[in-house]
Amino acid sequence: MLLAEKTSEATLSRWREQIGGMKPAEAKHLMALEDTHRRLKQLVADHTLDIQTLKQLSEGNWQATPAGESRWSSFG
Repeated sequence: MLLAEKTSEATLSRWREQIGGMKPAEAKHLMALEDTHRRLKQLVADHTLDIQTLKQLSEGNWQATPAGESRWSSFG
């Protein structure tokens, strides 16, 4: 089965509009760049979360559990 047979006309039209007159190699390169961009954005988000967590810990916004005591012991 061809890709065009499984893909809606609206999707094909959107792809044609986005890709325009690009050669296949250029389109593949663009798709690879977009994938890299997506992965880099995720890395930045992950590192931002790590930084926020470390800031909270360094400011003392956490509560340690005494040795030998479960943090869930107060529930129940």
